[in-house]
Amino acid sequence: MINYKHLIAFVTVVRKKSFTVAAKELFMTQPAISWQIKNLENEIDLQLIERKERGTKLTEAGKQFYVYAEKIIKAHEQLIEEMKQLKCMEKGKLIVGASTVPGEYILPAYMSSFKDAYPSTDVVVSTHSSESIIDNLISEDIHIGVVGMKIIDSRIESKPFKKDKVIMIVKNGHPLLKLKTVSIKDVLPYPIIVREKGSGSRRTLEDKMESKGLRLKNFAYFTELSGNRSAITGVKNSNSVAFVSSLVAGDSIDLGYIRAIEIEDFDLSRNIYLIHNKLKTLSPLSETFINFMLKQKD
Repeated sequence: MINYKHLIAFVTVVRKKSFTVAAKELFMTQPAISWQIKNLENEIDLQLIERKERGTKLTEAGKQFYVYAEKIIKAHEQLIEEMKQLKCMEKGKLIVGASTVPGEYILPAYMSSFKDAYPSTDVVVSTHSSESIIDNLISEDIHIGVVGMKIIDSRIESKPFKKDKVIMIVKNGHPLLKLKTVSIKDVLPYPIIVREKGSGSRRTLEDKMESKGLRLKNFAYFTELSGNRSAITGVKNSNSVAFVSSLVAGDSIDLGYIRAIEIEDFDLSRNIYLIHNKLKTLSPLSETFINFMLKQKD
């Protein structure tokens, strides 16, 4: 079987036009390099090089073989160089899948810093639901995920990255604002706006409600909307309540468009997680990205 040693010996002999010089170039003895060429010729059952007193001469078969052998050698050299560059972080592409809150409110602030540190890297951030990100990691359509819930899956490695809190918001003048303290039972008579299935903030809310023996059906009724901004708009125009990330609602609260209400004994603090497929070896770029992001954590 033809191997890389055969090819490098052949190409070097042709380039140097001498077995002796090629042997020195490859730190081999002349008999050893002659043996490599002989094995190669035996493998393809054709003579490639004619041995002359004053050097070497390619046969017609040798001339054709050399064209392809040189391409393979150059491709190999380029491959090694590309891998060295990737390991040294000189270049590379990373696809990050993020759920809505991390993708729109957390990652953008860090992407410019990462690009400053590694200018030749190409990082693409795409936004999906947390559940979709898991599927994309397993199918290797993305390299890293950033989600707002703990992933319970033996194939997924999760690392806490940043703190967040899901808060309840209401419009100005909402009846609940008149109460000194608010319990979750006080909230149940009102309609609730929730995120779509698969979102991290909805999972956080449902898990907490389940721990209290409650379900979404215990509210007057619930409306399912896609995206946190839709929930904020819905709250501003009705007596509905909504549970959204504090990172999303912060600006609207500061501007006085909506109000946040603390619910007694109903803490919805959560972590934002960096996740990856632990059945697949992380590339140097993926490892560097994870380590960079973990240094930014609160």
